[in-house]
Amino acid sequence: MSQGISIIVPLYNKAHTLTRSLDSVFAQIDDRFEVIVVDDGSTDNSPQVVRERYGSRVILIEQKNAGPSAARNTGARHANKSHLLFLDADDELFPDALRTHLLAYERYPKASMCVTSYRTMEDGKTIDERLVGVDELRFDGEFGCFGGFHPMFIFGAHLPSISFAREMYEVTKGFDERLRCWEVTDFLLRANLLNKSIAYTNLITVLKVEDPVNSQFKKERRNTVYLDAVATRILDVIESVPNQYRRRTLRPIKSMLEDLFYAGEFDRFRRIGTLACPQFSQYGIKTRLCFLVRLPNLLLRFLSWRRTVTIARGNSTAIQN
Repeated sequence: MSQGISIIVPLYNKAHTLTRSLDSVFAQIDDRFEVIVVDDGSTDNSPQVVRERYGSRVILIEQKNAGPSAARNTGARHANKSHLLFLDADDELFPDALRTHLLAYERYPKASMCVTSYRTMEDGKTIDERLVGVDELRFDGEFGCFGGFHPMFIFGAHLPSISFAREMYEVTKGFDERLRCWEVTDFLLRANLLNKSIAYTNLITVLKVEDPVNSQFKKERRNTVYLDAVATRILDVIESVPNQYRRRTLRPIKSMLEDLFYAGEFDRFRRIGTLACPQFSQYGIKTRLCFLVRLPNLLLRFLSWRRTVTIARGNSTAIQN
């Protein structure tokens, strides 16, 4: 295994964005990398684009559709470099991205992750998501190193802006292949809990492009099975989270509970709420959902139905106006 970064690209029906993404990889200033594309059963011509445009410069692996977690894990098993970076097939790396990651590991050789800043583009507008100003993060120039868990590296990070030492990835046992959404949150939660040293930088290394055509997260983010699984994971490990970060780690469960309630998944809503609400109370997270958890399903159905009718009437009024 040689020093450098294996760039792993999970691919599913991204022929319309793939070349932009891979071209950005081959424009890197630092050439200590390899590219592994795992096609997860695409029904468009994505694999053909890889073969015809990039040839032997890309290791192309084709598999039956099994979801993004399985595709990333397949790529990692075939990786030959010391570090891993998982790039979405609609995002772009800036030319000095890999050099930035490798420089961070040279500065902090004990670090098993490097988290960078990133830029988001949606509807033609860009927003810079920088780490500078985040509580507890101190910088030596453009870089810094944090000794352990921080919720910013889970809920405020973008996966393609993070690289991992191969050993760290293997200790986490990779992405949970049962999840087709929220799998990144689940993976980063486990990785942060195991980490002893995380390098970070204020430098922007990746452009996150919101794909309006084919976004797995937007399609599946309210899937109640995945919401249940990730909320359960957070609650299972919350006692391992440093006390000062438990409130921020628990906070996303509030929106997950709302999604479960409005989806009519009252059994899941009640189970997660029963576990989460004592924690909410302990760490000062206020929500009326904890009152609803105690109500019978029949009343919950009525309240959910009433909200749906209210929203529909509001939309109808807006259209008429």
